[in-house]
Amino acid sequence: MASSAFINTPPANDRDLFIAIGMLLDAGITAGMRDPSEGVAMRPSRPDDYIFETKAPGIIAGSAICIFVMLLVTSTRFLLRIYLPRLKWGLDDTLLVPGVVMAIAYSALQVAMALKGGAGKHIFDVTYLEYYHYKWYANIAQIGYGMSSRMK
Repeated sequence: MASSAFINTPPANDRDLFIAIGMLLDAGITAGMRDPSEGVAMRPSRPDDYIFETKAPGIIAGSAICIFVMLLVTSTRFLLRIYLPRLKWGLDDTLLVPGVVMAIAYSALQVAMALKGGAGKHIFDVTYLEYYHYKWYANIAQIGYGMSSRMK
């Protein structure tokens, strides 16, 4: 399959065209208002003296640190409950498990958005396919974040 075109350029294939149509519909722009085959124009446009940069490594490192800390603190808490008889297992420990699972899943989705969804790049460096993946992962992350924040 052909590679995906960058946003601010015309779609390279049918898949890009359908993604562009979806982007325009998300913005409330119908096909009668703008021709999707011309692409989606987003500002700012690429400067002439632009040098590529990305924040994706920072997003990945930050999420990895968060996952490590969550696992370390939670496993330490559970080990203390097992080996210290004066500490009893309570409802808070039981409810902590799904909360940590959801929080780790949220951080993993942030990594996926950085690796596959173009997170951390300027909009003019993102392809239509990367935007599609980003939007898909972000919608799942939004649901997971809402669920995990209510498990406190």
